[in-house]
Amino acid sequence: MNSKLSISKLDILGEVFQKHHWPIDHDKQKSYFNKYVRMLESMSEDEQNMMLELTDNFLHIKQCEYLTILSDVVRRVIANNPSVTQYFVLPALAKDDVERLDKSSIHMLYLFKGEELEDAIDNSDIHFQVVKDKNKLSARGIRDNEKILIVDDFIGSGKTIEESFEVHNIKDGGLKIDDVIVLSLVVHEKGLAHLKDMGIHQIFYSILINRGISDKYMGEKRDEYVKLMNQIEARIPKLEEENRFGYCQCEALLHMHRVPNNTFPIYWLHNNVSPYRRK
Repeated sequence: MNSKLSISKLDILGEVFQKHHWPIDHDKQKSYFNKYVRMLESMSEDEQNMMLELTDNFLHIKQCEYLTILSDVVRRVIANNPSVTQYFVLPALAKDDVERLDKSSIHMLYLFKGEELEDAIDNSDIHFQVVKDKNKLSARGIRDNEKILIVDDFIGSGKTIEESFEVHNIKDGGLKIDDVIVLSLVVHEKGLAHLKDMGIHQIFYSILINRGISDKYMGEKRDEYVKLMNQIEARIPKLEEENRFGYCQCEALLHMHRVPNNTFPIYWLHNNVSPYRRK
């Protein structure tokens, strides 16, 4: 492909793609390599250098990897709760998302409905039941050998989990916070701290991430990267204040089945510049 990006920068980007095992499909119209090139072409050299370094730390978990990661996390849940044989599975949902079927937590439910997870765990004494009637569960209550499992693929700020407690009648209904286990494939340190402040004692995950600039760098380099990212974000049209540096300033470098809004918005919000989109 013809590019205004220097050969040295193209080489570095190619090395990043090879490190992450991302396909380099120059000829495809939807080539992510070409999309990254287009993003870098819109930037100054200092901005390019920073974005190449941040992208080197970027985590992209594909949907085909979910079952393997989930199986490992579920095994740890079971090992830490030896007296529990029944788990009632609920999706993490914000109050505004109750009727939406495209949320990542809803997709996670399907993994608990199929036989593949049961086969991976290989424990016939453990049962998972996706809850269809939360009001019935609330009225029935939770027994000693049972737990509620609230699931998502990523926990960012932790606000969705907090709202899930209201959505699912926990605390204010017949269900108690001590009955709840939170499970996610990936968790941000900010969200983990928030859940612990809420009094949730059991939080299970596979990968813990932190802020891509503020927690990664120190001193002058951190200040310089904050300045450069502010320059980049100043060029993104209609960027809302809550999404600067990612929702709740999480500074995430993450793409799951879809890219979360906690990720730096240059990766997903700038039309015709960002390599990803939030669909």
